[in-house]
Amino acid sequence: MQKLVNQEAHAVTGCFRTTNLGALTAESSLRPAVAQLENRQRRFAVRLISLPQGSEAKKVVGAPSGLGRRLVEALGFAGVGI
Repeated sequence: MQKLVNQEAHAVTGCFRTTNLGALTAESSLRPAVAQLENRQRRFAVRLISLPQGSEAKKVVGAPSGLGRRLVEALGFAGVGI
């Protein structure tokens, strides 16, 4: 994923492929791939828990599945009251 972000930074700025990646990402205002993915996961979890009471999709957060655990982790709390 990081390679794609680097390619995107090259495309946005028009810099040479030999340009320092640190300077390139700073100039293009792109964040690292891991940070972008974690932010999207957190936003998805927030959207799910803000659904109305009784919604089936809301039950995904805190479920015993891998996705449920990751969403609780992304929110940063134990999932009490979900």
